[in-house]
Amino acid sequence: MGQGPVPLSLVIARILAVTGVGFCSAIGVFLLIGGVWHLGAGFLAATLLFIFLMFFIERGR
Repeated sequence: MGQGPVPLSLVIARILAVTGVGFCSAIGVFLLIGGVWHLGAGFLAATLLFIFLMFFIERGR
């Protein structure tokens, strides 16, 4: 509370991280259901990368 305005770069980084998690997890599940295992697993690994990025962004704030 009372920390002042959030920098624009932090807001953009948060938006990109959340969008990346949603996009990668949706495409990854879709590909796994479709039987494209390697590409689906890659997208789910990218989901974990974006989740780590979210934690990193919040810790660096």
